[in-house]
Amino acid sequence: MTLARLSSGQELSLGRKLAEGGEGRIHELNGTGDRLVKLYHKPVDDLRHRKLVAMAQIRTAALEAVAAWPIDVAYDAHEDCIGFVMPRISGPGIIDKLSHPAEQRIAFPTIDYGFLVHVAMNLMRAASTLHAYDCVIGDVNESNVYILNDGTVRFIDVDSFQVQHNGDVFPCNVGTPIYTPPELQGATFRDVTRTPIHDTFGLSVLVFQLLVQGCHPFAGVPRDGRGRTIEEAIREGLYAHSVHRRDRVSPPPDRLPLSALGEVADLFERSFLGCQRPTAAEWMNALDRTRSRLRRCAKNPRHSFVHDCGACPLCRLPRDPFPHYGEDDTRPIDLGGLSIGDLIRQAGQLPTLRPLAERCGEPDILAYERSVPTTPPSLPTAALPIPQSKRDSGLGTAGGWSLFIGFVLLFIFPPAGIGGILLGVILLAVASSQANAEAKARAEALARAEAELKARQDAAKQAYEPLRQAALVAIEKLGPIEARAREVDRSANTALQPMAKAAAEAREWLSSADQRLQAELRSADDAYRKQRLTEYLERQIIAHASIPDIGTSRKAVLASFGVETAADVERHAIQRIAGFGPHLTDRLLSWRRGCEQKFSPRGEVKAPPDWLQRIRQQHNAAVATNATRLRGVLAEYRGVHASYDRHLATAAVELDRARREARAALHAAKTA
Repeated sequence: MTLARLSSGQELSLGRKLAEGGEGRIHELNGTGDRLVKLYHKPVDDLRHRKLVAMAQIRTAALEAVAAWPIDVAYDAHEDCIGFVMPRISGPGIIDKLSHPAEQRIAFPTIDYGFLVHVAMNLMRAASTLHAYDCVIGDVNESNVYILNDGTVRFIDVDSFQVQHNGDVFPCNVGTPIYTPPELQGATFRDVTRTPIHDTFGLSVLVFQLLVQGCHPFAGVPRDGRGRTIEEAIREGLYAHSVHRRDRVSPPPDRLPLSALGEVADLFERSFLGCQRPTAAEWMNALDRTRSRLRRCAKNPRHSFVHDCGACPLCRLPRDPFPHYGEDDTRPIDLGGLSIGDLIRQAGQLPTLRPLAERCGEPDILAYERSVPTTPPSLPTAALPIPQSKRDSGLGTAGGWSLFIGFVLLFIFPPAGIGGILLGVILLAVASSQANAEAKARAEALARAEAELKARQDAAKQAYEPLRQAALVAIEKLGPIEARAREVDRSANTALQPMAKAAAEAREWLSSADQRLQAELRSADDAYRKQRLTEYLERQIIAHASIPDIGTSRKAVLASFGVETAADVERHAIQRIAGFGPHLTDRLLSWRRGCEQKFSPRGEVKAPPDWLQRIRQQHNAAVATNATRLRGVLAEYRGVHASYDRHLATAAVELDRARREARAALHAAKTA
């Protein structure tokens, strides 16, 4: 077929058809290696014609560097616009082949995580260039960004862009809902003038899917249990990874945490919550800084993460999107002159540590005695000697009788009676004086006895106090010594138990290694068929399949939960996703069964020799790994055992000495 002409009048002829879509088809142009032509299926209206002419007129080298920009307009023999010429772009494919792990393993099998950050930065760089020329992408989606081998990007399908020329605005009439910002959800696009900030939302979704490996930012686990489409979640602002919306929605399980992305996580918050979105230039600069801060993982060279993220977050994912199998190690096993049988025997004869209790000859004083009496156990308490009163001298009795007789005689013979009374009074006075003197003597004797007892007790206490203090010091000194000794005992067990367990596990594995190899060889045919079936199912991409009731939005939700291929379709994996009930689950399982039925190797499937050789190589590598590991564990165990044995012996001697000193001090205090 020959085109009538381009706007320049040059005639061109079509080459082979490269692709075809709902709007048109792409052809090579004969005689050119770097040009393609897009021909529309339907007649081109005046608005689109003027738009293509305007785009060709504003074409610059900067625009051609970031997009498949129209070079010229194509006309038929009747001078009707039928399409446009654009530069040819070659590379691995569109961005969805990079942002989804299932397709990434096929299209980009050797890239590392840093390459994703590099592509994300170039995506925002290209968008920033378009915005600088008053171009708005409008219909941002994962099918209109093409990735080149060096990680740079080119936008394709640019005839849908919104552009301005000579005061005219040519709108973008289409949009992809799952990349459309909330303020434009449900809008009629032909009536909307887009802005770069509208682009930023969709571009941020593309970056999120790149860096979080196919996960859409608005596909999460709703706390209310109600399944929502991605469009509904966008309208409600349910950004699943936000630190501010965790009460309503949480991220899908087993996904890369945003802490691995440093400052980029804050830009996602701004892009998806509110309208103060960062510009493409802000995104580009932040991603460039993040790229410069990436640190390569020590275990897997395909992993990278920001410096302040701690341990490698990619290593913690259940399914590694960047598996690194390393190189086959064919070097001989260095077991230091030992055979594997020697290692197995030594692992079964590990020395054990004598516990601290068996090493100590002295009893545990603190187990039954933690206090010292405040007073001497033999404090003097003898009864005081009380002086006996002297025998009554009879003066009181004689005086009493004299008074009695005097009173009797007073009536018979008064003079004699008065004399008797006087005599009685005198005798009683003398008797009273004598009694008072004796009482005073007894009180003084009692006071002297009490003073003597107190002096004896004070002397006993004074003599006991040094013994009491010595006992207290000994017990106080014993406590930390005993605590340190027991800590050594506990630490020894804590250190040796994991090594003993590791040695036992390696010993058990090596002891049954040959039986395991034979079992694997016997089941090699079945394993080979399952492997081939799995590989086939992993090439059946859900995003490219036609599954009833499973449209673009639901496919994006499935990808966000790690369900991207037929191999990922399992009932338990589908049922945990909100909005996927029995009906949709059955649809997916039916599609998977159809894929399995298409996989039908002819005849009986036998594992080829190289498959069996690989089993043996993997077995030998595993034997080498476990044997080397066991040798290292045994050496480490012996070293730690010897060290703790010395520490425990020293601790037991010190503890026995402290216990003897404490026991002697306690005995001295108790027998004082």
